Amino acid sequence: MPDGAPDHRRKTSDLRASDTLEILRCIPADFAGIGTAAPSVASAVEQALDGPEEIVCIVGSFFTVGEAMEMLGIEPYEVRALER
Repeated sequence: MPDGAPDHRRKTSDLRASDTLEILRCIPADFAGIGTAAPSVASAVEQALDGPEEIVCIVGSFFTVGEAMEMLGIEPYEVRALER
């Protein structure tokens, strides 16, 4: 961090996985969006689709993000045959 720059990073617990409410506490106070936690990936996706925001950021493990992408019909990349 450059001297005088605000440091919005906050340390979460040393556990491999953090509680959703702990992650919410890491959102900077000046964040203009909406930060919410949900009990499951399915309910988080439903909340996101029903909410007013146009951009959604889903955080978690590859499994969490993959499940959300699947529910949203998002393909991570196009699978193509390798050219030889």
